[in-house]
Amino acid sequence: MTNAEYIKSLERHGAKVLIDGTFVPVTVEVYSRACRKLRKEDASVIIYKLQIPEAENEEMLMAIWADGFLDTGMAENIVTCVEYRRLTNDQIIWRN
Repeated sequence: MTNAEYIKSLERHGAKVLIDGTFVPVTVEVYSRACRKLRKEDASVIIYKLQIPEAENEEMLMAIWADGFLDTGMAENIVTCVEYRRLTNDQIIWRN
């Protein structure tokens, strides 16, 4: 599945990410802006709080990596991936 297909799937499931204090739908434009921000700030990953109606009782995150990879999942799992890569705080952009 391509990132565009994955994003469309997230859209169909009503997924939203927290940006500047407001939950907004996950769209290709949100993904594209995140990729531009990663390049501009020379960061490795940008991480958003994620809401999906089917998982409303779970703490979820969406991570977009500098190589374009899109990852969603339980917060614990996303944080584990970040820790595994031994990223420093200046390599991580937390959006909220």
